[in-house]
Amino acid sequence: MGAGAVDRVLVAYGGRFGRGLYVVRGVPHYAYNFVGRDLTVVRGGNPMLPGRHDVVVRFDYDGGPPGSGADVTLEVDSAQVGTGRIPTTTAYYFSFDETFNVGIDRGTPVIDDYPPVRNAFEGLIHRAQLDLDEVTDAGTEAEGSEW
Repeated sequence: MGAGAVDRVLVAYGGRFGRGLYVVRGVPHYAYNFVGRDLTVVRGGNPMLPGRHDVVVRFDYDGGPPGSGADVTLEVDSAQVGTGRIPTTTAYYFSFDETFNVGIDRGTPVIDDYPPVRNAFEGLIHRAQLDLDEVTDAGTEAEGSEW
């Protein structure tokens, strides 16, 4: 991650009513914006050093009826750097007019921590992986899984 890759988006989905993974001054953040009313932010503790990193969000849904809560763990290079609790999740969908973006947020920002325009990540994203079931290994450097 280069020195210019600050306050930039890694992944965003659902805009002001969604969720996003982003970097502020080298520190990874995950934001979950429940219907634009309840905002949960999980922050990493320290800035990441320049270079390649695996940045992982583990979203552990409680199960049960739609809208139940979830625990969130933020990891950098397999080390836990932050945790948080989302008391209520969006039950069915985020937004019909926002997209899923990698390396930029082209819609409304999930959070005001990064700008609504010119928020493209300036580093190189080798791969974005979403696991909707069992968590899989993020891979190895040889597989190009690092951000």
